Amino acid sequence: MANPRGRPQKQKLMVSEAQTQELKRLVQHCRSHRALTFRAKIILRCARGKSNADVAQQLKTTGSTVGFWRKRFIAGGVESLLDEPRPGAPRKIGDDDVERVVKLTLESAPKAATHWSSRGLAEKTGLSQSAISRIWRAFGLQPHRSQTFQLSSALNRTQPILPMRPGQAERRSHDYQRHGTTSLFAALDIATGNVVGKCFARHRSREFKKFLDHLDANLPAAGEVHIVLDNYATHKTPVIRRWFARRPRYHLHFTPTHASWLNLIERWFGLLTQRQIRRGSHASVWQLKTAIQEFLAASNEHPKPFVWTKSADVILASIARFATATMKAHGN
Repeated sequence: MANPRGRPQKQKLMVSEAQTQELKRLVQHCRSHRALTFRAKIILRCARGKSNADVAQQLKTTGSTVGFWRKRFIAGGVESLLDEPRPGAPRKIGDDDVERVVKLTLESAPKAATHWSSRGLAEKTGLSQSAISRIWRAFGLQPHRSQTFQLSSALNRTQPILPMRPGQAERRSHDYQRHGTTSLFAALDIATGNVVGKCFARHRSREFKKFLDHLDANLPAAGEVHIVLDNYATHKTPVIRRWFARRPRYHLHFTPTHASWLNLIERWFGLLTQRQIRRGSHASVWQLKTAIQEFLAASNEHPKPFVWTKSADVILASIARFATATMKAHGN
């Protein structure tokens, strides 16, 4: 008769082919969820006939941990490897909503942009921005990030972009082939957020004058107009001075040297670069101009004015600290 007080018989672990494939998928694609990847590795090694002690030694853990997850898998399969529900309020976001967010993130892009932002996807799905962020974190999705890759042969940006997947950012070649440039002139209405923009082949005073004509045609005939510009030489040529002299309702305000960031249109240029240009691939100037025009149209569909989040005193104090530290570093 067996000793009832002896060590209990270890339950036999049976892993089907479908379960094996699912476990391998978790190991390969769930890098952002290290705990789940670790548990899947335990079961895969146990399925090869390894003892708890051998698996523990290979994965640098304890035998009791291996035994715990072996029992959990025997009782509930792959799903038992997931974290148990925590106490608290019940879930308000169902599996269908989660699946929709993941599918939209991986398989689509918003209008006039190369990737989703949490705010944009929240508007699309009707969920909160924080809910979108939580889902992205849970699945290791980072649409705001991209990485570069290098192959043995010389490639340009016309190579296919490796798409984002759970636990891995979008990847693209680090080098590129230049197909030409365009010069974008744009003016932001700081009260409404509307932007008037036009692309030209070059950035000279004659192109700037054409843009001013375009801007003048798009503004109401009455009222004073105040324009904030940087100190670029194109803005101060005789032909431009004469244009403004004939239109006294225009008043110019130039930003200090090296302080064009004070002009709010620069923030819009930053969004254009971040959402549409930097991660795009344009085989011609025409494609580049089309991408810019699409972003411009989308921006004006739902315009939103930029608002300074810090007061002038706070900004000037920050600049003063930076200047002081710089002078100190240079021994002045």
